[in-house]
Amino acid sequence: MKLNLGCGHDRLPGWVNVDRSPACGPDLVHDLTRLPWPFRDGCAEEVLLHHLPEQLGRDGVGVLAVLQELHRVCAPGATVRVAATGGDDGAPGTELTFQVQKPTRVQAPLLAPAVCWEGSQFVYHSLAHVNRQLCLALLRTGGVDLSLVPTEPDRFDASAELAFRPLAECVRRTLGGPVQVNVRHHWLPRFDPPAEGAWVMIQPWEYGGIPQEWITPMRDQVDEIWVPTAWLKDCYMRSGIPEDKVVVVPNGVDCEVFRPEGERFPLKTTKTCKFLYLGYTIHRKGIDVLLEAYVRAFQAHDDVCLVIKGLGSGGYGAEELPAVLARFRGQDPLGPEIEYWADSLDETQVAALYRTCDALVLPYRGESFGLPIAEGMASGLPAIVTGRGAAMDYLRGDCAYLIPSRTITVQGPMGFTPGPAGFWLEEPDPAALAELLRQAYLDPTGRRGKGRRAREHALAELGWAKPAAIALERLEQLAARKPLMLQRG
Repeated sequence: MKLNLGCGHDRLPGWVNVDRSPACGPDLVHDLTRLPWPFRDGCAEEVLLHHLPEQLGRDGVGVLAVLQELHRVCAPGATVRVAATGGDDGAPGTELTFQVQKPTRVQAPLLAPAVCWEGSQFVYHSLAHVNRQLCLALLRTGGVDLSLVPTEPDRFDASAELAFRPLAECVRRTLGGPVQVNVRHHWLPRFDPPAEGAWVMIQPWEYGGIPQEWITPMRDQVDEIWVPTAWLKDCYMRSGIPEDKVVVVPNGVDCEVFRPEGERFPLKTTKTCKFLYLGYTIHRKGIDVLLEAYVRAFQAHDDVCLVIKGLGSGGYGAEELPAVLARFRGQDPLGPEIEYWADSLDETQVAALYRTCDALVLPYRGESFGLPIAEGMASGLPAIVTGRGAAMDYLRGDCAYLIPSRTITVQGPMGFTPGPAGFWLEEPDPAALAELLRQAYLDPTGRRGKGRRAREHALAELGWAKPAAIALERLEQLAARKPLMLQRG
């Protein structure tokens, strides 16, 4: 791991950029005078420490304590560069470079856990995105021996993209020893036990209680289940999965990619206010609720456009969404403007689309996290979303418009059998959503203020460093104990 401490706006690619100010866009927001730092012993092979007096404090005790902490996180032989600012008299600053010397440990150091990670990687959907970002964040810690086993064909060449080359090098890589932990994250879930090592399932679910078919193998065979929100953990527990088996490993967002500044997306609309819907155009995501509310709230003369970026097949109940939009226009030629995009976009294009729009609208019925919400927040957009469910783990009212909803019991998707907790979704109120859309449209100052607070919150709380730290701790714990299947054997 390479640490860029007190980075300010001097962020370095491939480093963990740390600063106490969220406005700088660091990977991790942390005041270096707060000890201990959130890094493991001996994790850093290179450190750059900026603005020495400001970071260390001016009293001798503070300097000593922070230097001791710097020594703790450095690996033996680590290179440290300390950049001190100049004096008040305009004298130039200085830079000191040295190597950290540590005594040889009597005990052999703890080996990095050998991890086999199964799941999609180089394709354009949310599960693959989470796999990529979490695995990259784990690799940056230097604390895992990682082999990736993709479960569907690649849609892009990872080796051609600098950010993803570390992942490409891990595909079907031979580990340094036997597999100690198997992590599976794909849909549909597989319940055949791995040949060796502990068994972790990352398993999102959006319909409340989990299916009956999952309960026995998850309870009796799987070592741990990782879920992205406390809301989903509660759903698992209500279904009969023991609390200590379910670990919240939240998703995150890359606040360097998703940021307010940067290129804009070439939309066709000339309207000033643009609401964005990004996701699968399916019942669970609430696209029908949004369309009903939008045509209720606006007409063609309003300076507003709804931008829909569909994913997948574009299904909308029994119809394709383009046919539905044509029907809307035919029924009301004076209806508000809607611009629909079905093209596949890479991450850079998606980031440009966010920053071209003014608010994100996702009136979901069910989510296990809601990645577009977090991405929109990092891009400086306020979210207009359902006010209950998984997103409430990280979404605050001062940076969002929350849609009231009622909880309804539903039939299981894909023929799944309900477990003891049953299946449920939220039903957002279309009339209330229409009012919130009008409010956001008519008050651009308030809307932008919520967007600024959303960005600040994303910088402070929603980076990938926190999920990686939690995941690494769990991997180390699992690698050190006998897998559940062997205990029962």
